[in-house]
Amino acid sequence: IIMESVSRTLVKSITWRILATVSAFIVAYTITGKFDLSSVLALHQQAAATFWYWVHERVWSNIRYGTNDIRN
Repeated sequence: IIMESVSRTLVKSITWRILATVSAFIVAYTITGKFDLSSVLALHQQAAATFWYWVHERVWSNIRYGTNDIRN
């Protein structure tokens, strides 16, 4: 089993968030053609994505599907 350090996981999370923000900005800019509006839309999209990811994780934390949980 290969274990990943906490700092590696943190760096991967940050770089993924940066890529996702840049991607959201490019899509918004392609549609609107406005830098300021695209920036605001990209940042709001990332805030929403972070929130919905949290909701998704909380829901899945209550689902036993695919686990080896032996609790009754």
